[in-house]
Amino acid sequence: MKKHYLEVFDALEPWKGKKIEIEVARRNFNISPPFEGAIAYRYFDQREINILGLTIKGVRTNVSSLTYWGKAYTLEELERTFPKKKNLILNMRENGWKRLVKTVYGGWYPLRNNERVSSCF
Repeated sequence: MKKHYLEVFDALEPWKGKKIEIEVARRNFNISPPFEGAIAYRYFDQREINILGLTIKGVRTNVSSLTYWGKAYTLEELERTFPKKKNLILNMRENGWKRLVKTVYGGWYPLRNNERVSSCF
């Protein structure tokens, strides 16, 4: 049986820390953070089968790009809005990042081409 999931990432260590998976009926890209510290989410599908009381999960498919809760900034916007963030501005320039996101909990992350931001400010 194919199931649909929402995967939510934590602010402390988004790729290693707390994350939850919630089974959902459909994808909705206009949601609020489901717990304190949540900064990003994505959707995926997964087939599951039950054999002799064991649930076996297949490979994740239809994995969406990440959507962050926060506000995105270009280099020009960052320089104008946060002129004292010299190291962040320098990192953005030297790494060739086109946009950064400041999450609802204040962390900064580079946005890849396919990643989105859901405004919470």
